[in-house]
Amino acid sequence: MTTVMKKSGAESPDIIYSQGFRLANAGGDGGLTYLDYTERDEAVADELSPEEMFEDDELLSDLQNDPDLPEDFEGYLGYTDRDAAAKLENLIDSYQEKRYPTFSQGSYELTEAEHNQLINNLKTAQENETVLWYGVISFSPEFIQEAGLIDENNQVNQRAIKSAVMRSMPEMLQNEGLDNDATFWWADIHLNTDHVHVHVAISQTENTRPEKDGQPLGMFSETTFRNFKAGIHRELSSDRSRSRVREIQEDLDQINKVLPGKAVEEARNHRQQMELLRRIHEALPNYKDKRRWRASNHSKEFQQAQALTDELVDSLLDNQLKDEYTNFKQLVEERDQLYRQAYGQRIKDTTKAKDDRLRALIKNRIYRSLKDVADEVTLDDDRGKTKEKNSDLMSRIEALGPEKNAQLLEAEQRRLKTLDPKSLEAKELKKVIGFRKFYIRRVNLDAEIDYHNHMYQELQKINPGSKKSEQEMQQFFLQVHQEQARLAWLKKQPHYMLKKQDPDGEFEALNNKYFDVTQVPINKLTPQMVKARKEQLAKELGFMLENPDSPITNHELPNPNSDYGVNNAVEYYRSAQQVLDLKLKISQNNQQFKNNPTMRNELNRPLFRELKDHYQRLGNSEKIDRAIDRRMRFVKQQQDKAASRVGKGGRMLRKLQQALNSIDRGGRSDILALSRHLDDDQELAMEEAKEDQEIEIEAAPERERGMER
Repeated sequence: MTTVMKKSGAESPDIIYSQGFRLANAGGDGGLTYLDYTERDEAVADELSPEEMFEDDELLSDLQNDPDLPEDFEGYLGYTDRDAAAKLENLIDSYQEKRYPTFSQGSYELTEAEHNQLINNLKTAQENETVLWYGVISFSPEFIQEAGLIDENNQVNQRAIKSAVMRSMPEMLQNEGLDNDATFWWADIHLNTDHVHVHVAISQTENTRPEKDGQPLGMFSETTFRNFKAGIHRELSSDRSRSRVREIQEDLDQINKVLPGKAVEEARNHRQQMELLRRIHEALPNYKDKRRWRASNHSKEFQQAQALTDELVDSLLDNQLKDEYTNFKQLVEERDQLYRQAYGQRIKDTTKAKDDRLRALIKNRIYRSLKDVADEVTLDDDRGKTKEKNSDLMSRIEALGPEKNAQLLEAEQRRLKTLDPKSLEAKELKKVIGFRKFYIRRVNLDAEIDYHNHMYQELQKINPGSKKSEQEMQQFFLQVHQEQARLAWLKKQPHYMLKKQDPDGEFEALNNKYFDVTQVPINKLTPQMVKARKEQLAKELGFMLENPDSPITNHELPNPNSDYGVNNAVEYYRSAQQVLDLKLKISQNNQQFKNNPTMRNELNRPLFRELKDHYQRLGNSEKIDRAIDRRMRFVKQQQDKAASRVGKGGRMLRKLQQALNSIDRGGRSDILALSRHLDDDQELAMEEAKEDQEIEIEAAPERERGMER
């Protein structure tokens, strides 16, 4: 039974620690073989350059796959202290009595008696079927140099490394409940690979660990490993790097100490924030014990006060406390970077946790100030009389900006679901939600109008030259931006006003031409809408394909930063058209099989999967570029195959060459037309799906196989 923690990520941390474990079998011959393995001669490396001392390999995986690695407990002792890997320190070579390179708590090199005692302990452990934990500590060459652990003669300071392990081991054992007389451990420094590493082994003469299903637990906690690595790093790292970490922590502690009090003072001197203080006090539950006014209180009756306090804290950090808050985030970022350098990219980002803690401290100080000086805040006992005028409410909403309003809207919508729809609180909350939605929609439409006006102005500056098709293209896209700006303006109008201002149906006509294919609800889509939108998309793409090298085309590309230019646009427009077809088909299935949900779901399930893929393409230009790469490779492969068929593939070869050239030029015709020249669509689809799967595997975090570090 083995559990493995593996290092992941491309960069080399200062220290890697990997560990596994196994349970003993009473019939085994003990861990001596492993002890012999770690002491074997062929692992001694006298002349190692610092550059050769580290590889970003999977240490424990290599350890387990080593053909010399024994299966028994006593064998592991031989593995770790074998002469091949470990050697005595120079300073004790003159000892008269025999010494082993193995070290343990209180002994840098085991004597003959200590070595024999270790063997006896391993035999006892084997007989009692306890656990053997075996691990590897590996150091990067950069860290070995920076920490001064190697001299000009490439001699490693083994004493310093051993001391660091000795000082860190007691805490590790204590954290896992192994700090008792039954526990023993040993370790050996190995110099036989491209990196300095330490083999560590822990076992017990009798099991004291909790059991599950009749067997002792072998897993160590993630915190234990993190603290163990941190302890070793702290012992070995230079004074300069340790000093910077201490400075950062002291600065963070000072900010956490000073900023909450300053926040309350600033709020009291600001009219709008003082009003927020009043509203917070109103929303606070009338607890008998006011100590329950805490940021950690997530009860239902405290949610309104928490939301208002979050609003106040955001306002303070974005305004009066902006400089201190920016410094705080920079310090946290630097601290995380130092830790990642030390322990690897698997170290979690603590920015959010530190930020949440700072905000909680500020909130608690606000609650305490309201508890201590309640008389400074005017209370209105009759909460039914505290309704704000609509203009005041909108002013407060506008002051928060779109991003904060979006966050509050999400929280308020969740809150509304928990309320009695007939309650006064629910009615008030619905009103606020309505105002927020109105504000966010208006901001988005204003941004859309500004965008199309800007694109219109920039397009006017482009000289289309004498080519008629480019001149027509410029006029076409000028009209596109003009119409889309007009559509956004119409959307801003109240419904009752729109009916008066649009008797000829201008809004519907423009909306059918330009609606967002990903945002339109499936149940709102009609064949007429799909037809109008696809015609508009086809016209836009047609002009681009006719003038692929025109600056107007570059101005109007949906993904102007793509290296594939028009070819990327072809895929983009194709996905948009596919989304329309898929949504319409799903809508038709919903109507046709509304009384047969089983059939409806069976038909729609693959359509939704395909729809999701096209959504991803429309939202990610790189995914489209990867698809184009695959098509280019596929055409090239088919070209090579055709070339090898002498006398058989002449016509096919010419078509493939033409298709490949059209892609290389930037494309004058839809690259999707390739499928009309090939009978291998299924093969291309299989290749595309296979590469997508490989990309997902590379991008996904490594699955834990046992425990990972």
